[in-house]
Amino acid sequence: MNWIPKSSLWNRRLGLKFLTLSILLATAEFSFAQKKTTTIKCSFSSGVFTDFDTGKPRSASTKPGDLPDLIFDQIQQDSDRARFIGNAGATDVLVARGRESTNLIESTNSGNLNLTTVYRIEKIGPSAGVPAVHSRHVATQNGLIPSQYWGVCRELTN
Repeated sequence: MNWIPKSSLWNRRLGLKFLTLSILLATAEFSFAQKKTTTIKCSFSSGVFTDFDTGKPRSASTKPGDLPDLIFDQIQQDSDRARFIGNAGATDVLVARGRESTNLIESTNSGNLNLTTVYRIEKIGPSAGVPAVHSRHVATQNGLIPSQYWGVCRELTN
């Protein structure tokens, strides 16, 4: 003999469906909250470059302003892609994570590689900068010009 009236059983099933939907929505909301997108601005105050034109490398120091600020956005905790925003537009970059670093790798249209390493990005903030290194591996018709700069990255906020 069935002791549960049909309307009560239907209400329980409907309640179970609403509970399941609520749990799914809460999980999705939590998942979206975890996928924080970070935008950073990196400024490099000094560095060195080498000119191979003479057949022998020679180094020269740079001065502030030799390298414009670099802006990267859409950096997510669990993604291997981000964007670099430059004066000629935006381009995708690869993200490779190390134990204490986040590496942003750009391959230019001419095949040159630019690598920006941001150390301890999880500690970054609008006022709390973190150390960074930017290396350019440039080969042009005018010669080979590898360079490396060091500076600080800060989070940009909306």
